[in-house]
Amino acid sequence: MNEKHIPVLIVGGGLVGLSAALFLSHHQVPYLLIERHSNTSIHPRSRGINIRAMEIMRQLGLEEEIRKAGASMKNNLGIVHAETLAQANLTKHLSSPKKIPPILLELMEQAKILSPTDGCKCTQDQIEPVLLNAIHQRGGKTLFNTELIHFQQDENKVTATIRNRINGKKEIIHADYFIAADGANSFIRNRLGIKMPGQSLGHQINMLFEADLSGLLLDGSFSICNIKNSQTEGTLFSVGHSHRFTYHVTYHPEKGESLKDFTNEICIKLIQQAIGLHQIDIKLLSILPWEAAIRVADLFQYGRIFLVGDAAHIMPPTGGFGGSTGIQDAHNLAWKLAAVIKYQASPVLLETYQTERQPIGKFTAEQAGLLANSGVFAIMKKKTDEPPNPADGLLISLAYQYHSSAVITNIDEKFPMTYLVLDGRPGTRAPHVWLERQNQKLSTLDLFGKNFVLLTELESWSETACEVSESIGVPIDTYSIHSKGNLKDINNDWKSHYGISEEGAVLVRPDGFVGWRSINGKENPKQALKLALSQLLCKL
Repeated sequence: MNEKHIPVLIVGGGLVGLSAALFLSHHQVPYLLIERHSNTSIHPRSRGINIRAMEIMRQLGLEEEIRKAGASMKNNLGIVHAETLAQANLTKHLSSPKKIPPILLELMEQAKILSPTDGCKCTQDQIEPVLLNAIHQRGGKTLFNTELIHFQQDENKVTATIRNRINGKKEIIHADYFIAADGANSFIRNRLGIKMPGQSLGHQINMLFEADLSGLLLDGSFSICNIKNSQTEGTLFSVGHSHRFTYHVTYHPEKGESLKDFTNEICIKLIQQAIGLHQIDIKLLSILPWEAAIRVADLFQYGRIFLVGDAAHIMPPTGGFGGSTGIQDAHNLAWKLAAVIKYQASPVLLETYQTERQPIGKFTAEQAGLLANSGVFAIMKKKTDEPPNPADGLLISLAYQYHSSAVITNIDEKFPMTYLVLDGRPGTRAPHVWLERQNQKLSTLDLFGKNFVLLTELESWSETACEVSESIGVPIDTYSIHSKGNLKDINNDWKSHYGISEEGAVLVRPDGFVGWRSINGKENPKQALKLALSQLLCKL
């Protein structure tokens, strides 16, 4: 049996696993990704990624490719309630001017201030090929049709036995670290005995199908249509193609119901009943059972093994936070793995992955649960009559603050996750400010993603950063921002956004989160910066 060593083994080639692979490639860390299926997902699953996930994809240079892949979703608008799709009066719905609620307009304007990008409608089966293609272009190693059949770890490595599902050939992989991106029913999490407490919101059958609905639709399409009639009750979703949709209905395992009860014939009949055209031709492509739930793993790290995405947290689709939260998990983990593998940081840094990401997973899952209780999807019934009152999507996507040994913050700089504060405080996503370089407009966020970044106005801080970088052996990209330099502050306000004076400086981590800041530069610059960087890398 062949044996090989690789720094990181990624198990699972879905949205989050592919993202993790790209982040490791970005940090020049070799890896192997295995996926038991023959290719990327054929099922739409998630239908978009949020503003923070798109900021991350922008750093990888994939923002426009993802938007292009999801272009067919652009005109999928609105939530409709009807007995059948045919009776929904879609002509009136789709042709009438869309009145955007004032609160949503306010959020859209706020997003333009907070970020150089915004969220993107794009289904998982549209996004994944873009990510896989980028992996191959960047020299990443993937094995599809390959499953994990056994693994064990000791204090030095994780040893995995993998098997090709076509020819049965087995191989042993010795990895320094292991990323479990193997989904809600994670084989790895279950084998480790990691519990995932929470609550179920119901079990669903997801039917992916093709049908010619051109007689019911105009140039655009609905986004969601909740169906309720005497024959069927469920939710229809547009998934980016004029002829492709999904229909979700509830089933009850506690009553003995299972996937076997939903034969092709029964599913086609349910879809026809939902559409309201009983003679329409339906091409059934896939039937997928899933559970709407709010669950978060007790542990995100078990020795050298890390859980990301649905393996770490499960949340209902309301709000569309699941895939994006998983992308952010992988993004947080990748730079830390890179720093440790390259001997730039102590292995203790890896412990901050759970410290930072588990509270975010819990908060986001809870908020998605509150949205589910609003009754926006017919397939998820209200659990209580109390108003759900969830936080807005921008706050959930951007407002969190990390608290760990990889962040240097004062007590008065901490705030709860119910406030949207992006003012340069350590532990928060670094603020977006428009800059100009060689007559090209760019965001401060475009400066982050690979190395530590020091932002300042004074050249003396730049000189200090070079000395500290050389002495510690960790790259620091330094940018002096002022009205007359190579990097110009267009509105002369970047320092106020970051909460520092002309003498101050801000150190941003590779994931774009502020790690430390000197508000007024009163401390000894070299000592302060060296101490800060050592602490952020958990070397003290």
